[in-house]
Amino acid sequence: MLKALIVAASISATAIYGLAHTDPIGAVLSNPTHWDGRHVKVSGTISGLKERTAVDGRTYDVFSLCDGGCVRVFMDGRPPITEGRNLTVEGIFSAAKRIGDIEFQNDIQADSD
Repeated sequence: MLKALIVAASISATAIYGLAHTDPIGAVLSNPTHWDGRHVKVSGTISGLKERTAVDGRTYDVFSLCDGGCVRVFMDGRPPITEGRNLTVEGIFSAAKRIGDIEFQNDIQADSD
C-alpha cells in the first residue's frame, strides 16, 4: 500500500511539473534548429499585437511574445488578449518557413483549443 502511494505521489508531482514547465524563449532562440517542428510552451509579454484576416476570411492574431528574446506567434481567431499582457502560449515552433514570397523565422503556430 505504501509503495502504491509513493508511486502515485511521484506521478502527481511529474504531472504538476509538466503543466507548470515552460521553455525559456532565450533557450529556444539560442538553438532554433533543435526546436524546429517541436511543441513548445513559452511565456512572455505581448508586443506588436495585430488582428488579421486571411484571404479565405479566417481571422487570426499575430504578435511578438518577449522574455529574454522574442518569438512571433500566430493565433487563430480573436482571443481575448491585449498589448503588454503576460501570456503563456503552447504550439509548434518553426525556425524558418515560407508562405508565398514571405519567409518567417522563429515563430509559433499556437494550438487552437
